[in-house]
Amino acid sequence: MDNRIVRACVTGLCALVAVAALALGGAAPPPGKSAPTDPTPLAYEGETLVVAAKASEGGIVEQQMAEFGPAWSKNAQALWQPTKVGSTLSFPLLVGMNTDALYSVAIAYTRAPDYGQVQLTVNGAPVGAPFDGYAAKVTHAGTVVLGTVLLKKGPAWNQFVFAVTSKNAASTAYYVGIDQIKLNPVVRGRFPGLVPRPPFRILPLPK
Repeated sequence: MDNRIVRACVTGLCALVAVAALALGGAAPPPGKSAPTDPTPLAYEGETLVVAAKASEGGIVEQQMAEFGPAWSKNAQALWQPTKVGSTLSFPLLVGMNTDALYSVAIAYTRAPDYGQVQLTVNGAPVGAPFDGYAAKVTHAGTVVLGTVLLKKGPAWNQFVFAVTSKNAASTAYYVGIDQIKLNPVVRGRFPGLVPRPPFRILPLPK
């Protein structure tokens, strides 16, 4: 699997983030005539949110996860530490395509005793149901498929927002742990030439 580097432009800041490009290799061209018209699968490490995301309140840090087991990609995650319901973590994303495209959205979350419930919205629309991050001990939740969204081509930004909705009665806080964000193109008749790809599924964890 080749890696492609693209720019995620965030309110005056352009942060380089690693993207898994399963179909095309080499450097990603900027949106325009030279950009690929066929949408490709994308994967963002949660740690990129430490630079690229903006929290309404609560710190966001990169947390090393090796002590909890091998399930986390690159042994790290983004740990967001909100303190109340209604807090948000926003992540604007610029996609280098020449066409709007339907994508399935999957998040690799973490569960822990002090984690809350979080809802993802993309471009203002909720994607899937709120995720309950509570567990009696720190554990990887696997890859949770949330739903399908329409991502806008560049130069438009796509706004990803994580919002705290509640917490389990047993949880001691509202924290959120994000290992990866995975976006996979969904084949539709309006996108001729795309090769069908299997959808993301919840992946079994290593034993």
